[in-house]
Amino acid sequence: MALEQTGPSETKLEGASYDVIRRRLLEHAAELGRRSEALNAARSELFGGRELALLATDRVRTTNNCVPRDVVSVAGHLLFGFQVFIGLKSETKPSDALSTYQFQKGGEAFDLSSAAFEGPLAFLANPDFTREFSDIFRYYKDARLLQLRRTDTRLLIVTQIGATVRDVKVFRFAIDAQSRVSYMDARGEEDAVPPRPHAFVWTPTTREDQVSGTHPHVNILNEVFVETVAGDLTVKIENNTQDGFGVYREPVDDANQTWMTRRSRTPKSAT
Repeated sequence: MALEQTGPSETKLEGASYDVIRRRLLEHAAELGRRSEALNAARSELFGGRELALLATDRVRTTNNCVPRDVVSVAGHLLFGFQVFIGLKSETKPSDALSTYQFQKGGEAFDLSSAAFEGPLAFLANPDFTREFSDIFRYYKDARLLQLRRTDTRLLIVTQIGATVRDVKVFRFAIDAQSRVSYMDARGEEDAVPPRPHAFVWTPTTREDQVSGTHPHVNILNEVFVETVAGDLTVKIENNTQDGFGVYREPVDDANQTWMTRRSRTPKSAT
């Protein structure tokens, strides 16, 4: 059996490829930094206030290697949720996906020493919660911790039980005026609905709203007509597809973008 040896030319080629990739990554990182600084400057100019600055960094340590999922502050402590491979362990307990820590500043650093599920954190040792949490991981093979959410009156522990992030089981805890936490049930799916990103409701357009022609556009309530051809987005107030003139125009990122190509990807586009 003959062993192949890497020649100098191949080694040089691999090194050159690495240098190219490294240089591109550094260029992208520098560009991201410039854009972040520009965005922060625009934010400061628009909203004012003090500039955000990182005060300190620290490490949260877990018993096993894990994939971090979420972190919240509750009952004066830090609640850290993670995903870990249990292996041959027959039962998954809350402590296998959740850990708690002190969260008090001492000098220039924070005290992040581990805290047990007792005292103000005893809600995590609630027998009903422990049993139902273990059942989720016993009966659903895709079960994993997905998210922790904290409001003024609720703590939600969201677990994924199916193939998509929409298949969830939500453990619900009540938080009273004294910040005491108590377990409620595992039926918090309605509480886990994310807030609306906008104060208005998007109305999708359909094929009936699309007008073909030399300059095709989308008819919005017979009042506004929007087209994305010839490398720009044009807003018109006349139902005219013969020319691309309108009352407002701005360039788009992709000059080949049109509402027809968008229609081929998604049957309904939001207006």
